[in-house]
Amino acid sequence: MPETPPLYPSPGQRFLVGAALCLLMGAELLYLMTDAAALKVIAGLSFVAFAAIGASRFGLRELALFSVATGMSVAMVALNPDGLADVVQALSQAAFLGAFILLMALLREAAATSPAVRLIGAWLTKQPPGRRYLAMHNGGHGLGVLLNFGAISLLSPLIQQGIASSDAPDEVKQIRERRLLSALLRGFSWIVLWSPTAVTQALLAGMFSTADPAKIVLGGLAISGVMMLVGWAEDTLRWKRTAAQLRANRQGSEPLMPLPKRAALDLLTVIAVLAATVFAIRAALDIRTVYALMITAPLGLVGWSYIQARAKVAEVGSVGAKLKGVFEDTLPNGAREAATLGASAFLGVAMAALLPEEVITPLVTLGEIDPGLFLAALPTIVLISCQFGVTPIVMVVFLGTAISHLDSPPVDFAWIAVALSTGWAMSMTASPFSAVALLLGRITGHSAQRLTWGWNGAYSLIALAVLWILLWGLSRL
Repeated sequence: MPETPPLYPSPGQRFLVGAALCLLMGAELLYLMTDAAALKVIAGLSFVAFAAIGASRFGLRELALFSVATGMSVAMVALNPDGLADVVQALSQAAFLGAFILLMALLREAAATSPAVRLIGAWLTKQPPGRRYLAMHNGGHGLGVLLNFGAISLLSPLIQQGIASSDAPDEVKQIRERRLLSALLRGFSWIVLWSPTAVTQALLAGMFSTADPAKIVLGGLAISGVMMLVGWAEDTLRWKRTAAQLRANRQGSEPLMPLPKRAALDLLTVIAVLAATVFAIRAALDIRTVYALMITAPLGLVGWSYIQARAKVAEVGSVGAKLKGVFEDTLPNGAREAATLGASAFLGVAMAALLPEEVITPLVTLGEIDPGLFLAALPTIVLISCQFGVTPIVMVVFLGTAISHLDSPPVDFAWIAVALSTGWAMSMTASPFSAVALLLGRITGHSAQRLTWGWNGAYSLIALAVLWILLWGLSRL
């Protein structure tokens, strides 16, 4: 794992930032469990306090986002009698997503010191390149259905630990890391098209209550399958010449490693326990899977760290020492990602408040628009907006709400739901402001811009072109 200097060199500032972020996460978790409105306010105020305390080490991006958010807050209050309520709602969304990305990163802290993680990571990186890509793509996709963003927290350390343990040259290690992290990012992104555990499906089901859920699931599965092949083909063609050169130079041709069965069993046990905990909490509290996962994350950190401490893993001391490190290092070092995601969420909600549905509705009803063109436009709009820090959830809800009010939509509501969810999926590989890119960047040490625009920019453009064709086909069904 790349070593990076602390974001806040001063111990005093690290303490204050860590305390504000702990209060933010604690208030958000208690709110999810109790639905007490006061806790939501505390979470929002904690986010403001964190931003004020930590702003001295923010970059230009974070400062620009907060400046725009401040201006939009003034505009909401000045232009709307209910503007203050809109500001509170936007701040609540900012606090939620800021807490979300920090909580998801907690699983990484336990996974990074797990011997089972290291062995499975080594095994994954010592498979033939084509099989390695498909294994990681489908691993991210399948685990994402069960654990949502927890799959990123679990699998990305597998990749880096395995590569670090390899004897391959540095050039080969760098290429492997890029290919595997890209495969993970791509595979995970497409679960939002069909998985019943995805937030996307819950939102779309509420907006398009008359849509046939079977059509949505089948359409989403079909597009996800095609995109797996698109990603594999792009990866194979991109690295075909490099792979041939490495083989010619006898680099990267290490013997295949047999599956470490005990490590696999241990890891599957951890995943099963985490998944069972998520669904038990979901059932007990009657909340969405993503909320249950947030509650599970700190429990997973403590439980997994305790097991490692009992097993006397070399890198692990006591659970108390692990939690102390999380407070003093992990949380403060994740401040920029939390600030970026939270501020972006604030802007998205503020935009929805300032730009009423009546502005977009005439656009989608103007003239005799071709159904295929209509469907292709939806993910394109979502994707473009995400390049400016607008979270996909806001654009999907905004567009979906406007379209759901149409008496005669240009195409079946089920296909509209699928098209909107594809925009959400595309944002994960194409926008550095997406939650998954920020989380993956936080865990791996690579910037979100490198993971998306740098490593997956060409793939995203190809995928979008294929997506237009697929959506045009759906519009004819």
